[in-house]
Amino acid sequence: MKRLYFRLVTAVEMAVITGVMAVLAQTVLALDEAESVVVSSAQSFSEIMPFSFAEFSSNNERSRICAGVHFSMGIIYREQERFDDALKEMTLAIRLHPRNAALLAYAGDIYKRIGDIDRAIDFYRKAVALEPDYKDAYLPLAGSYQVKRLYDQAIECYRNAIRLDPEYDDAYRQLAQLLIRQRRDDEAILVYRSILKDDSSPQLWYELAKVYGRINRLGDAVEAYIKSIELDGSLYPAHLGLAVLYDKKLGDYQKALFHYRACEKIYHNSKIHERIEELKRGHSSDDKKQHEAQKKSGQVGLLNSSEL
Repeated sequence: MKRLYFRLVTAVEMAVITGVMAVLAQTVLALDEAESVVVSSAQSFSEIMPFSFAEFSSNNERSRICAGVHFSMGIIYREQERFDDALKEMTLAIRLHPRNAALLAYAGDIYKRIGDIDRAIDFYRKAVALEPDYKDAYLPLAGSYQVKRLYDQAIECYRNAIRLDPEYDDAYRQLAQLLIRQRRDDEAILVYRSILKDDSSPQLWYELAKVYGRINRLGDAVEAYIKSIELDGSLYPAHLGLAVLYDKKLGDYQKALFHYRACEKIYHNSKIHERIEELKRGHSSDDKKQHEAQKKSGQVGLLNSSEL
């Protein structure tokens, strides 16, 4: 009976909060938008404050209700890009519940959106210090570190997120992209390979192919491009990347022509069209000389027939 009473108290108080949020939402949004905002706000509120109201004294219960209203208003203002108002509401919510990591992270998000990266980092760091297993705070913290060019700290954040969730594809991908920008290609390849499967995103295979191409692992690049095209034949950058690889580095002009044409069907570009016409007429002696020079310099790797 006591548990049932607690559940009833919680349900009633949540109804009060949701009703208050509905009134507040209707004062700042069109009526047809208010419902979706209230629903999403209530869902977010229940996620970041999962404990039962009945566990607390009456003062804490009122404090929680007020924090929920401030949080909900902060979300509404954030979506309206009224960031000063959003920060005021989040600040009030944090004062009422200063040890809630998600509230701190939401405040960090708002500071990041207005370009105050130092304060964003401060709030994200407070969130992960309070709750080290809060994986969703590590990615925006890593992004903020990148803005400040604190790349080692950003990499550490991505690795922390991956440690907490080995299936966290966004963390893997963002880490790989940062490593690529740092010209740490071998490390980036390992990151991609750790998440790539035969049915993985064609975009991931395409990104991996570009890395292989840049470091002249041409056979691996061809394989990755083909895999991305098999998964999504409409991914024209993969057709274009493979066409350029065949054309400029491997000297296989028939395959280059095939992929240029496939690209042109999806993406119309005058330069691509001009190259197609050149290849249809027969590649020039300059193309042959370029390919021979690449062979002599070792820029063209050896390929197995299975890789082509």
